[in-house]
Amino acid sequence: MSTEPSAVTAVQASITVQGDNIKTLFGATAPDTLFGIERDLSKTEIDESFYAAECIITVVPNASLTQAKTQKQSKITKRNYKAYEGIRSGSVPYGRTTNAPQAETEGGTPTTPTLATVSEEDVRKSLMTALKKGTVGGQYTVLGLHFIPKEFVTVRSFDRAKPTGNNLATGLPSN
Repeated sequence: MSTEPSAVTAVQASITVQGDNIKTLFGATAPDTLFGIERDLSKTEIDESFYAAECIITVVPNASLTQAKTQKQSKITKRNYKAYEGIRSGSVPYGRTTNAPQAETEGGTPTTPTLATVSEEDVRKSLMTALKKGTVGGQYTVLGLHFIPKEFVTVRSFDRAKPTGNNLATGLPSN
């Protein structure tokens, strides 16, 4: 990938509104550049076979930590559990970025980060350090971080024929 100012250096991915709101609680500790987020869409490309890695951040209001947990029941399993009031979580995509301070070579030697040398694991470690459990925004405490790796999938097109017969999923005649 080119490193020119107008070069395409990112793939488009989605971010939840809640994830973006939670990310802003961290302020300068977790800027877009730490996640590898590029908000200028002219510097991104669409790749329908790519799903970006995600960081799921869960926070709870500090006031809820001093109160007793609320008794709740799962609507799926019908099991009882206790939970804090006001828990929020959101997912934020992340990718390779030159702002990963913990970049290492294959042998574990620290290196100056470039898009070619930084791995997803380097960025994940940097995010764990920046987002570690503690108070954020003066009002919330981080309860958990969960990371989902990037994924490439095969894109299949069903636009080759008009759906006919009983086989509407593939668009092929049912006989």
